[in-house]
Amino acid sequence: MLYDFNREADLDRLSWSCRTFYALDKRHAVSGYSLRLEMYPDSYPGLKSGRMKNNWAGYNFLCLEIFNPGRKPLRLACRLDDRRDNPPYADRVNMPIHLKPGKNSVRLDLTALRTSGTNRPPALNHIYRMYFFLCAPENKTTLFVDDIRLSGG
Repeated sequence: MLYDFNREADLDRLSWSCRTFYALDKRHAVSGYSLRLEMYPDSYPGLKSGRMKNNWAGYNFLCLEIFNPGRKPLRLACRLDDRRDNPPYADRVNMPIHLKPGKNSVRLDLTALRTSGTNRPPALNHIYRMYFFLCAPENKTTLFVDDIRLSGG
């Protein structure tokens, strides 16, 4: 389990930034609490990991639960960095996650991931950053995120 959002300490492990609000919420939780993620108009608001397990080697999937309370589908972006130096777009993993209204169980195949431009597999034993974000939303958008975890292998 990378984040289950059942403790206040989980909030301290996230990277906080302007125009994104995090709060624990009992709604749409798998058990206990979920993370209420409120994203306001900006370039890339979203959930940015801070301290987490960095060695993902031996796992096959990154899984999470996301509840979209809106009436329209959303395109959430996922970014994974295997380098500390904030790699350029071409040398990091970037992928879309299509969310329908309501409950979404997301399962990303780690064994199939490739960087966006260099097309290399990421070094799963050195995952330094994980971002889930919207690209330039025009309105405030709220999602409920829970149970971000590694599985398989």
